Order: sequence, then structure tokens, then C-alpha cells
Amino acid sequence: MSGARGAGGFSIDRLSCAGKDGARVTVSVRGQTIRLKRSAAVYCAMRDVTDMIRMEEENRSIQARLAQAGKTASVGALASGIAHEIDDPADEIVFNSSLLGEVWRDAGKVLQGHYRERGDFSVGALRFSEVMKVVPELLSGITGGARRIKKTVEGLKDLSRSDGGDRGREFDVNRAVARAVSALSGRIKGFTDNFHVECAVGLPRVRG
Repeated sequence: MSGARGAGGFSIDRLSCAGKDGARVTVSVRGQTIRLKRSAAVYCAMRDVTDMIRMEEENRSIQARLAQAGKTASVGALASGIAHEIDDPADEIVFNSSLLGEVWRDAGKVLQGHYRERGDFSVGALRFSEVMKVVPELLSGITGGARRIKKTVEGLKDLSRSDGGDRGREFDVNRAVARAVSALSGRIKGFTDNFHVECAVGLPRVRG
């Protein structure tokens, strides 16, 4: 209930009460003190504002949904732009690291022959005995990192394509979980060193 009082009168903007049929209604009340011969009386006028309040609430709800839709569209556009900017360099990293891996396999055989004949030697800032172990790990890390970037880009592309019409489509729960884990892997590692995901095999597609 909210209202105000003035000289000789008062107002109540919203007052909840029961109607004749027992349903709850909201009314606004305006009252004025009047003199009747030797006594004073209060003259009141009441107006049912239930429908008006419901319309106001519906309008606020629509405005909130429109604002959220605008935010979603902005996020989708941003995600699409980021995805396109990242996608090509990630492809290049995957291709180049795979090519370097092939080069290293061939060059490593020659260098290993030199190592067996003449002993250890320097390659850059490392000894070849170390390089034999380090380089394959570095190349694997580069390729794996680029592929994780590609998975994140796929998730961004999905986000940019999402709209209200997608809410009723069928999808693979395991795939959705895998993409969520991939997108959040950095934050997950920041919170715990013991994270494990196990998805059931053969789950039916669900609608959502």
C-alpha cells in the first residue's frame, strides 16, 4: 500500500483487497473530509486498477525481454567477429605445426646420426640430447593448443548463430557439455587441479 495525505484529504495509490467473488483486486482510493451539519464525514472514491497494474507489469516484462534480446544479439555479433578473426590464424598454426612436425621427423634422423657419430652438440641454446625430447613436446603443445582454439571458435560460431528459434530444437547433450568444458577450460584450471568429466554413452537427443 502506498499513498499520501494532504489538507483535508488523502490518497492511496494501491490497496490490495478482496472483490465480491473473493478474487484479489488492487484499487486506488481518493478521500476527502467534508462537513455535514454538525459532524464530519469522509467521502471516498475507489477505482479498480488491477488491469492497469497487470499491463504495467507485462510492459516491464516485455521491455526486459527486449533488452535481453538486444544484449544477446550484441554478444552474438561480437562472438561472430572474434570467431572469424581467430579462425584463420588457428588454421595456419595447425597446418604449420603439422608441417614442422614432419620436417623434424626427417631432420631428426640426420641429426641423430651425427649425434651417434660425434657425441652431443648445441642446437640453438640447447644440447641436442635435450632437443630430442623437447621439440616433439613443443610441437605437440602448439598443435594441441591450436586445436583447442578451433573448438572454442566453433562454440563462438554456434553462439553467434543462436536465436529464439533454437530453443525447441534437438541437440546432443554430450556435445554441448564438451563445448562448455572447452570454452571454460581456462577458468576451470584456475579453480581446481582435479576436474573430470564423464559422459554416458548412447544418450538420446533432447529438445531444448
